Amino acid sequence: MVVALDAASTANTGTSTTSTSLTFAHTCTGSNLVLFVAVSIRGTNAVSSVTYNSVALTNMSTIGASDARTELWRLINPATGANNVIVDFGTATRFVAGAISFTGANQTDPDGTPVTATGLLTNSPGGSVTGVSTDNIILGVFAAEGAPTITVEGTGQTSRWIGVTNAAPNIRGHGCTEASAVGAVAITHTISASVDWSWIGVEVLVAGGTDVTVAATVGGGSTWQGAAGAAQTGAVVTATVGGGFTMQGVAGAVAIDATPLATAGGGMTFQGQAGIVMDALALFGRAASMFYTATGWRR
Repeated sequence: MVVALDAASTANTGTSTTSTSLTFAHTCTGSNLVLFVAVSIRGTNAVSSVTYNSVALTNMSTIGASDARTELWRLINPATGANNVIVDFGTATRFVAGAISFTGANQTDPDGTPVTATGLLTNSPGGSVTGVSTDNIILGVFAAEGAPTITVEGTGQTSRWIGVTNAAPNIRGHGCTEASAVGAVAITHTISASVDWSWIGVEVLVAGGTDVTVAATVGGGSTWQGAAGAAQTGAVVTATVGGGFTMQGVAGAVAIDATPLATAGGGMTFQGQAGIVMDALALFGRAASMFYTATGWRR
């Protein structure tokens, strides 16, 4: 499983100088969803609330640079279908909002720690996020004072929305994504004027488990279990003499790169229901209990 773009949408306060809130539609489709809403603000006013389908989002990060403020909000497992995003300030504010949803995201902890950056009278909004997996996606959002155009989008980046208000003093808002990597991932832009800007970057994390190793000594037993829809990567099981293991799963579970190891007398049983995928099948050529003997694995 990997994190993938679901949808992106945007709206802004346009020519209004008295708007206190903004409502726009966004459609979420798929499974393991996470929704982010970025708000690019002219001035220092703070967002009071963001909702999607009347469910409140959580503020993940806020950063300001004089006349350009950026806020990032998040909702795990948003409702599917077309629903309204409502961004509310409670006071007149000029701003651009962008909503972006992803599938395949972790439903417990769907993002890493946000990274922030600011610039005063420069033309290069952006920053660097330390990625942990190529299965993830980097999201970068910024606010730039005035109405500068984006002249260069960094290598590997994909623009997801660009918005600007039409009532001076203006604000430019932008969101982009880039494939993650293990290590530093740079998000860069060149804009047409040297202005104040603020930027937030975050890694969106894939659903599933992390590498797990289970071991049994002589006479010991262990059970590895997964729930429906769970994913487990890099599972390594090891048994010494007399050690026994049972690996169990239910429909929809996925076990990847399961490497069974046993010395003489070690026994392992692999069990599952419909929908299980396990590399052990490729190793042994059958979905059956296997036992190690002096001459190799036997059914």
